Amino acid sequence: MQQSIRFDGQVAIVTGAGRGLGRAFALDLARRGASVVVNGRPVTEGGGGEVEATVSEICTADSVAVANYASVDTLENGQSIVDAAIERFGRIDVLINNAGFLRNGAFEDLARADLDAVLSVHLLGAFHVSQPAFRHMKTQGYGRIVNMTSTTALIALPGLSNYAAAKGGVSALTRAMAAEGMASGVFTNAVAPSAIGKMQAQSAIPGFKEAFQGLREKLWPRMQPETVAPLVTYLASSECQENGASYVACAGRFARVGMMFARGWIAPDAEAATAEDIQANMAAISDVAGGFEPRTLADLYSDIIERLPRS
Repeated sequence: MQQSIRFDGQVAIVTGAGRGLGRAFALDLARRGASVVVNGRPVTEGGGGEVEATVSEICTADSVAVANYASVDTLENGQSIVDAAIERFGRIDVLINNAGFLRNGAFEDLARADLDAVLSVHLLGAFHVSQPAFRHMKTQGYGRIVNMTSTTALIALPGLSNYAAAKGGVSALTRAMAAEGMASGVFTNAVAPSAIGKMQAQSAIPGFKEAFQGLREKLWPRMQPETVAPLVTYLASSECQENGASYVACAGRFARVGMMFARGWIAPDAEAATAEDIQANMAAISDVAGGFEPRTLADLYSDIIERLPRS
C-alpha cells in the first residue's frame, strides 16, 4: 500500500497562485498539511480578489494560508516573498515558481519591451524568488523547488518566441540549480504543464485554433489545472528523489522529457576532420535512434572516450 504524501509541518510558497495552475497547486499542498504562502498580484490597490479567494478556500478547509502580493519581477520583491514566509512560519520547504503571462507577437515584429516583460517574470522571476529561498533551504539542509517551464520551449509555436526563450531559460536554470543544491538536499525539477486557463485564452495565434481545433475538443475536457497538480505535488514532496529533471503533464499523461544525444560519428583524427567529412557522415550524426541522455558532463565525455578508435 502506498503511503499518503503529506506536508505536515512544512511551508510552501506558490507564486501566481490566485487562479489556474497556481491555485490548484496551493490547494493540493494545503490539503496535505502544508502552510502555504499564496502569492499573486492584487486585483485592486487594497488587495483582495483571486489571491484572497484562494487563501479563504484553504482556511475554510481548516488549513493554513497567507496572502502575498509582491511581484516576482525584481530581486527585492523575490526576497520579500521569502522573508514573508520565514517571518510568518519560520522556514521554507517548498517553492513552486508558477507566476507568468503572455505577450504574443511575431518574431520579426516583437517589441523589446514585450521580450523584457516576459523574461522578467518567467525567467528572472524564477531566479528572483529561488535564489533567497535556495539559500535558506541549503542552510536548513532540505528543500524542493518546482519550476514551471513549457512545451513551447521544446516544440515551438509561432508568435511566442519571447515566451519560448524565457521558458527555455527556466529549463536550463532548473538543471543548474539542481546541480548546486543536490549535496545540501535541495532538489529542483521542472514541469511543462498543459491546462485550460487565462494564459491559454491569451494565446490566440492566427491559424492556431483552426489547425488544432479537433485535437483541442478531444483533450480539453481532461485539461483542467487540477490535472497537473499530482505531478507538482509529488515533485514537491520529500518522497521525490529526482533532481534536475523536466516532465510534461497534459490531459492526464505524465512523462519525463530528456535531452537526447545521438551517438553520432567520431572522427578518427579530430584535427583532420573537414566539412566534407561532416557531410558524408551526417546520417550518423543526426540519427537519435539508440541515442542516450547524459545527466552529467562525465556521462558525455565517457561515451566519447569509450568509442575512440583504438591505436
